[in-house]
Amino acid sequence: MVQEELDRKQKTVAILYDAVLHAANRVLHQTKNYSISVLKLENPTYAEIAAQFREVCSIIDLLASQIDDSHTAQKAQEYVGCMEGIAKAIDADDADALESFIKQLDMRSFL
Repeated sequence: MVQEELDRKQKTVAILYDAVLHAANRVLHQTKNYSISVLKLENPTYAEIAAQFREVCSIIDLLASQIDDSHTAQKAQEYVGCMEGIAKAIDADDADALESFIKQLDMRSFL
């Protein structure tokens, strides 16, 4: 692989990973500050947001495998996994599960 192409892929992975972190941070902030009934009003829904970022993770996975950066791909998967758990808890109106996923996401470094 040409260095220029490698650099482009690394930059793209970094941009996409930053977008995942930004979205996860936004989800964390909102879920810590609003009740489930308010969170259910969000449009797009948290499930739709998580699904979109699952697709972003697929792109990160693909590119990260080409630049030998499985760590970034794994971290993105973990953040999106928490977002998916939060979305399912909101949809199920499950405050205990929501709190559990909020705690998991809140313990992450966001780096």
